[in-house]
Amino acid sequence: MRRLLCLFLLAGLLLGGCGYFREKPAATGPQAENPLIPKGRRGFARPAPAAEARQLLHAVVEGRIDPTRHGVILSASGMSAQQGAYDARLELSSEATPETGVRSYRFVARQPQTGKVGLDTARTLRAARHIDAKTMADLRGIRIITQTNALVVRP
Repeated sequence: MRRLLCLFLLAGLLLGGCGYFREKPAATGPQAENPLIPKGRRGFARPAPAAEARQLLHAVVEGRIDPTRHGVILSASGMSAQQGAYDARLELSSEATPETGVRSYRFVARQPQTGKVGLDTARTLRAARHIDAKTMADLRGIRIITQTNALVVRP
């Protein structure tokens, strides 16, 4: 039994090392081109997404402000025009007007290139954002903006 085990172990080592001393290809190193890696990418890392890849959601359905110890949490749920949207966020709008006491947030998400309309539950997205107490002290309300409507939430 020991001889058979030793024989198989030795045969495996010998067969495993058969290609070790074979001639290496000329193009090795960082300048070598790997046909498995698509052009324009470094390694298997994905390219960085475009800066403006997120689009406004179709409609905002609900907005809520929940108090916390150090401010509030603004949470919203909305409907996408088609199913498959992901990475929803509430981004501070460039047209935010603190002098009126209402701060605006855009409800955005990454949209698929093609998608089905689907059921409402499949198109519903939720996002939340923390707003500190110092910022909330000056605000009378928060506006959530989407493509078809806007919702003002008051603390």
